[in-house]
Amino acid sequence: MEEESISSVSAVNVSVLKRTTEKALVVPFVDAISAITEELDDHRQSINENTSEIASNYEFLAELDRKLEALAKRVEELSALVENKPATAEKAAPEVIVTPLTKREKEVFRALYQICEETGSYASYKDLSAKLGLSEQLVSSYIANFIAKGVQIKKRYFGNIVRVGIEPAFKQLQAKRNIVGLNAPLSNWF
Repeated sequence: MEEESISSVSAVNVSVLKRTTEKALVVPFVDAISAITEELDDHRQSINENTSEIASNYEFLAELDRKLEALAKRVEELSALVENKPATAEKAAPEVIVTPLTKREKEVFRALYQICEETGSYASYKDLSAKLGLSEQLVSSYIANFIAKGVQIKKRYFGNIVRVGIEPAFKQLQAKRNIVGLNAPLSNWF
């Protein structure tokens, strides 16, 4: 019986020893984890504060950049006034040089201009072909010639259909200065 009690006391001592050892190991570990967590929270808070400061600085710099651009534009306008030159917003349109068109090219140009005005959009090669009595391939060739000669043409693709139009700025110049050299103004054709 004495042996049994010694062994049970030993078992209890071992059990207590294990718990004490576990506590001795766990407590420092938990303390270390708590310290690390606290330090990481401090870093996170600092990062959030810095991020807010950076965002504020960026907004300030963006506003400053907008003001500088407006100021530069104003200075340019004032310089233009002092020098009696038109400001950038009022500059004359760049000189457009168009190689003279043949009689047939002028007819195709008139047809393109009319279709675009009537529809308020672009004209397809098929539309031009029907209006002029020419093949679509020949109309395509004329359009290529326009571009090569300096006529400002826009091409758009709607599915498999090519549609062409005249650049609005070029259209205005044509109306004002007859760049293409048509004998009669386009407004008489309507």
